[in-house]
Amino acid sequence: MCPDCREKTVSPVQRDYAVNAEHDGTEHQVVLPGASVPTCSRCGQAIVTSDLSEKVSVELRRLAGLLTPESIRAQREGLGLTPAQLASALRIAEATLVRWETGMQIQPRALDLLLRLYFDHAEVRGACA
Repeated sequence: MCPDCREKTVSPVQRDYAVNAEHDGTEHQVVLPGASVPTCSRCGQAIVTSDLSEKVSVELRRLAGLLTPESIRAQREGLGLTPAQLASALRIAEATLVRWETGMQIQPRALDLLLRLYFDHAEVRGACA
């Protein structure tokens, strides 16, 4: 059902989906070519589903040059750390790290840089200990 016109006229439409998304003070034009977008045939309203929102987040991370959730988790595990241990070393809440690793939240650029430095340099890990 369309949330705008309240009609049962929503169906998927294959089209390019574009949205401006802000991250950390910078606006990015996110374009998903050929996306399946639930659209109301009566009023034309696009319905943003959780799947579409997730795809926008993935593309926003790519455009912003951020680590992916999978990369954060894999590199943490590669160092043999639990989420609690990494969060403690970075002085952040464990719940925050878990949201980054599950893709529920996009990390700020400054903390993305800290993650990269922490993962790549033993000296940084030592300094954070």
